[in-house]
Amino acid sequence: MSSASEPPSIGKPFLLDERTMVVEASGELDLAVTPQLRDALDEAERHHPEVLRVEASGVGFIDSTALGVLLAAAHRAAEHGGRLQLVCGSPAIRRVLEMTMIDRTIDVLP
Repeated sequence: MSSASEPPSIGKPFLLDERTMVVEASGELDLAVTPQLRDALDEAERHHPEVLRVEASGVGFIDSTALGVLLAAAHRAAEHGGRLQLVCGSPAIRRVLEMTMIDRTIDVLP
């Protein structure tokens, strides 16, 4: 598992199963890595997955720009009958997602 103190990393999307594309993220998701996150999600969306999953268990911080990228991807997925899942182990991030009601748009998984 990654640590929030390591440099941010956005992995190349990969197919988990016939209906799920995964993008792995670690470190801090902030303005500096938002372009890479957006590019990875765009690449994954080109496969028209039913589920687009962001594996963010190793993320310790996420700012509003990265949340905006995730929300935009969730809305695009919903337009095509899909959904976005965020795998998030950080209680602090989960609280922010709940307080802002983003967890109503994005499926947040432990």
